[in-house]
Amino acid sequence: METYQLKLEVEVDESSNVLEGYRIVDIDYILKRAMNVQVNHNKICTGGLLLFHNEKRKGLFSTFTYKCNACDKEESICTEKPQQEKTINKRIWKQCLQDNFNETIQQERAIAIEKNDIDTDGIPFTTVYLDGGWSKRSYGHSYSAASGTAVIIGKHTGKVLFLGVRNKYCSICARGENKGKESRKHICYKNWKGSSTAMEADIVVEGFNDSIITHDLKYKYFIADGDSTVFSKIKQNVSYGLH
Repeated sequence: METYQLKLEVEVDESSNVLEGYRIVDIDYILKRAMNVQVNHNKICTGGLLLFHNEKRKGLFSTFTYKCNACDKEESICTEKPQQEKTINKRIWKQCLQDNFNETIQQERAIAIEKNDIDTDGIPFTTVYLDGGWSKRSYGHSYSAASGTAVIIGKHTGKVLFLGVRNKYCSICARGENKGKESRKHICYKNWKGSSTAMEADIVVEGFNDSIITHDLKYKYFIADGDSTVFSKIKQNVSYGLH
């Protein structure tokens, strides 16, 4: 099996005292924030005007600092609500990742068609590698990991076709439960209530079903670490699992 290296781009904070170029912004938030900042400042400094001082950039997220020309007080305005958890950087990253998966699956499908790997129902098929991991695992003893992940890798391309994560724990929900209160509104990543050992099989089944529904491609053969549970779940829950 070939080894592939993924080059990661590091997100760097950059500061500048010059405004130029383009930005992606939450237009409703930034306009209201700009007006409120100036109005509120005028209540304490009637003769001052807030002028642009500098910009701090973090990926696609920017924080603009304005300084009063009279009292030197500084105020900041962000390109989106700074407290929201799903920032523009995360949204762009997630979409780019999905686009990459889709492109790779189509490559696998094209290779299958070229090799004439077509099933009896006319749908192309390919071979994939499966692997999973947990945040905590003790072989032969306690399987109590709070989160787990699994990937499906195309044999021909050597690239990831599908990735899934299962979480049994959310810190915000847990704090609310401990205090006996309803948790504040938040993006909750808890998406699993079953056993930790079943996480990998559930992710793999999702990926196999997605391949046929979304991409018209079967993962007819797979190479894994000999986990009989995964094989059993595929046969039971994947539309083409018994063929």
